[in-house]
Amino acid sequence: MASHTEDDRLAAWGAFPDYLFSVDNPSSDELQNIRMVGAGGPYAIAIRHDGTWVGIGSHQRGTLLPPDDIDLSRVSALDIDLWHAVALMDDGTVKAWGRPELTRVPEDLSGVTAIACGSSHTLALKQDGTVVSWSEDGLMAIPENVQDIIAVAAGHHGISAVLDRTGSVYVWTNDGYCCSSGAPDVPLDLGRARSIDATSSGIVALVPLRRSGEAAFEQWRKSHFGTFDPVGHAADGEDLDLDGLNNAMEFATGGDPRRFGSPPLSVAVRSGVAQVTYRRNPLASGLFEFILETIDSLDAETWTPLPASSADWVTARDNFDEIAVDLPVDAKSPRFVRLRTIQR
Repeated sequence: MASHTEDDRLAAWGAFPDYLFSVDNPSSDELQNIRMVGAGGPYAIAIRHDGTWVGIGSHQRGTLLPPDDIDLSRVSALDIDLWHAVALMDDGTVKAWGRPELTRVPEDLSGVTAIACGSSHTLALKQDGTVVSWSEDGLMAIPENVQDIIAVAAGHHGISAVLDRTGSVYVWTNDGYCCSSGAPDVPLDLGRARSIDATSSGIVALVPLRRSGEAAFEQWRKSHFGTFDPVGHAADGEDLDLDGLNNAMEFATGGDPRRFGSPPLSVAVRSGVAQVTYRRNPLASGLFEFILETIDSLDAETWTPLPASSADWVTARDNFDEIAVDLPVDAKSPRFVRLRTIQR
């Protein structure tokens, strides 16, 4: 690990193994007057305010050493990984060095505002919110839904991640080495992210601290309505499919707000006992309180909450939990049951 401190010193810690390659081990006097630092893999490069540089760790037999023809005083961002380094210049162009097959910056690439260096590929974010990616095989495909991007991250095995202006994170891979299903899935309860970064084994996202389930509700809105915010058809009280369940209830019970589906509550009577079963989204259990209520007549005004029963049990299904409660009933007296949710 390497860090640029407030007093312009370079602080480094952890293991920088040499892999039998040349190793830089600068003195403390050399780690002063630092303007920026880039680190990745086994090496870190710090650029001083005067445009000179100092390195620490293994420079892979010199492949990670900055070439003399790059004016380091004009570097505005720097990223490094195992076999190559990438620098963003103050005019929006990109310079790269290291293994030749990884440093072929696309011709006429300009207007770049951010860069990310993976073990075998590079990402460049442009002023218009588009992303350019390349590897030793040339330009790499970018998913069609990647647009209006504000941050990029690149990891090992071709893993790429981007953050768009709404806070959505998209992850993909152009490499067959990353798990059988491709890129790691974005967690269903991630919600709106503020920044992203990549490690050798995955993606890290900074998200605001929220109540349990709140981020999952945001992600659910984004998946179904294209927005994190409860506005328009995504508002909590909206019922787009007209099935009598608003969006808050659809999320809480694992429903689909765009498709008229089965009700989340069912009753089966056997031998004087009514088994009341309802669906519960496990991602919503921290945000919503689930209350079963009964009433003897629909003309009455007061519903009675059903006390917790020792006979309750939970069955985990694919996308929801199934909660069952046994309720004694009298065949001669009607009894009505409803499920109510309250957002905490």
